[in-house]
Amino acid sequence: MGWLRRLFGVKEQRREEPRITGPSGVSPRPQPTPPKPVGTPTSPDTNRSPRARPTPPKRGASRKRSAAVPLQAFQPGYLTRTAPGVPAQDVVFAALDFETTGLRPHAHRVCEVAVVRFRGDGTVLDEYASLVDPQRRISPEAAEVNNITADDIAGAPTFPEVWPDILRMLSGSVVVAHNLPFEDRFLAAELHRLEQPLPPLVGVCTKLTCRAQLDGPAYGLQSVYRTATGDWISDAHTALGDCRALAALVPWLIENVPGPLRYFGPQPTQLGPIAGRPPGCMFPRAERLTRRDDGYLGALAKRFPRTTANYRVDNDAAQRYAEALDEIVDDLAIVGDEAWRMERLARHAGFNQQHLEAAHRAAWDRATRGMPLDQPNELTPSLRRKLVQLAHDLGFPDLAEPLAVDTEGEVLKYAPRHLRGWRIGVDGDDVAATALRALVTDNGGSVAKRLTSTVRFVAAVDAAADTAQLIRARELGLTVVPLAAGKAHIAKALKAAQDEAERRQREEQRWEARRAQERAKADAYYRHQWRVVERQPEWEWGEKTVVVTLPGSERQPTVR
Repeated sequence: MGWLRRLFGVKEQRREEPRITGPSGVSPRPQPTPPKPVGTPTSPDTNRSPRARPTPPKRGASRKRSAAVPLQAFQPGYLTRTAPGVPAQDVVFAALDFETTGLRPHAHRVCEVAVVRFRGDGTVLDEYASLVDPQRRISPEAAEVNNITADDIAGAPTFPEVWPDILRMLSGSVVVAHNLPFEDRFLAAELHRLEQPLPPLVGVCTKLTCRAQLDGPAYGLQSVYRTATGDWISDAHTALGDCRALAALVPWLIENVPGPLRYFGPQPTQLGPIAGRPPGCMFPRAERLTRRDDGYLGALAKRFPRTTANYRVDNDAAQRYAEALDEIVDDLAIVGDEAWRMERLARHAGFNQQHLEAAHRAAWDRATRGMPLDQPNELTPSLRRKLVQLAHDLGFPDLAEPLAVDTEGEVLKYAPRHLRGWRIGVDGDDVAATALRALVTDNGGSVAKRLTSTVRFVAAVDAAADTAQLIRARELGLTVVPLAAGKAHIAKALKAAQDEAERRQREEQRWEARRAQERAKADAYYRHQWRVVERQPEWEWGEKTVVVTLPGSERQPTVR
């Protein structure tokens, strides 16, 4: 009928767009928008039609403005210095992060989720994290960012299975996410597939908050986290790592803002029916395991969520974890490949941080049963070094503190690992055999108590003898050599390993110098300053911008 109106000169009445103001904190909750036709501009970090990509606005040109905040699942709230509201340090927040199979909510799915509940004063209340079976392929672009593979999600619960636990964690809290519209669209899409109504959730976008409060060159989570803590997020693009970063960023904003920071918006709702359901299962993951700071298994425990709910544990997988743990600590040493094997077992068991800490402490007790740990001088320096390193790798370095100092006060350093993964057999008990055993164990190898096919060779005092060990070695087809030949073979391997270690150290020093230069440039770039006048919050997606006028924004805040 529009052509008839134009033909007869009838003017169409323009509907006045509502202004987002009011004491309640924001406009009424927007209804889900209908699907847009192909070519319609959408969010820059979600769906863009491959047929017609919207062109960015020209420099200096004014962008279109709309009154609709781009949220479907959340009612928007704000952290502000200008509007009246609740002191932010008294608010319970829930950091939410999704890792997804791609960037388009209608075509891609959630493949990892984490929630960290915390108070505005920085107290962490609860954590949850789980991989999610997206029931479809993970795009190569997404896998390159979040490093989640098809093998990782094999056996993970689906989104309908984890949703009750997610909702329990979000209940009664103000949800925070860095780029909230991203989590909002994927959550709305997942619930639409389940044909479930959107729950009454309240959300704050920390990216929008940082733009309003801070002046800086970039507002990604890594950059503002660097300003807040002086560190980089070590496990970025894991759901739990990003949630923990938010749980540190928000309290820093509250504590250091030049003026009281308040929460302005709808009050969160307690979701009673969900609270009565028993907890489900988790399927966590660890992204980085390094020995340097926490030890291999200590790092594994720290990267799993510390929960207050008793999530279901697979008892068979838990038993396999305990058996594998005893196996790898049998020689009082843990290597990187073994740590990653334990990560997979812990994931399938559904462990949390507390389960892992208890398992690792129990493994230490079993490995050191019968050893006079309270009398360090009764143990050889080699054994004490291995125990110090084992305690560090299990995440309990304090357990071996009495063993780390010898009778003359010298601190024992970790044993070199030049023979890491080596297992040899030694037949005989004379001085030369004892010295060979010490040479192997002092350099990270192990002397096999029972001969298996993994033994490299057997060194014997008399290689032609018919001892039980040598008979077993011949049955397995193992190489049997005299002690002198065995010592020469080990010395050659040690020389090659030492040369390789020196080469790697020189290479690492060169790379470290280069990284130091890059860090210096990054430190000079990622520096944010507090805005003297708080900017009005701006929701941006595509070529559209929504500017929210908060009460009191016309007055400049007092800078302390």
